[in-house]
Amino acid sequence: MAKSNLSGAGIPIVLEDYNEDGEHVGELSLTVTPLTDRDIDHLDEWLRVMYLRAVRKSLREEEDITEAERAAELSLAHAAAATLSWMSGRGATMMATPRGIAKLLHTHCRVIDRTPEELRMLCLHPVNIDRINEVVSQVNISNFKSEKLAALAVKREAEEQRNKELGKSKQRKRKRRKKKKRK
Repeated sequence: MAKSNLSGAGIPIVLEDYNEDGEHVGELSLTVTPLTDRDIDHLDEWLRVMYLRAVRKSLREEEDITEAERAAELSLAHAAAATLSWMSGRGATMMATPRGIAKLLHTHCRVIDRTPEELRMLCLHPVNIDRINEVVSQVNISNFKSEKLAALAVKREAEEQRNKELGKSKQRKRKRRKKKKRK
């Protein structure tokens, strides 16, 4: 499998396509690209919306709850939703569902002719889930590693510059000491 490069190029993925009866009908080729900050914000917002929809639906189905209790529960849900992130805790659990994996895949693929709901059907098959997890991890980790390596290079360069300056300072001190000894 090809690796993502420093330019943020995508990694190809081939998913097995099945019809509603579970019969194999072909393959779907996609290109998975690294997530941007905007993508991450989009996924977090999507999670919050999904969470609040589920809470509202649950509250509508509750018959023995007062309006005040309903309002209080909704207020708590809004506070909880504000802390949701797709990369941790409850948000990660929500993203591990077929709907969440499909949304993540759809966000990773910049050019795609399928909706997240259509992709969800592909995410019901273990072979596809394994492929998606592998490629999504690879594209994001290699991109993260590239960014981290670049940051480390900048840090090393700054340290080397500082060490040069310290070295020059030490050389000056040695020269001063030698001059004092000669006198």
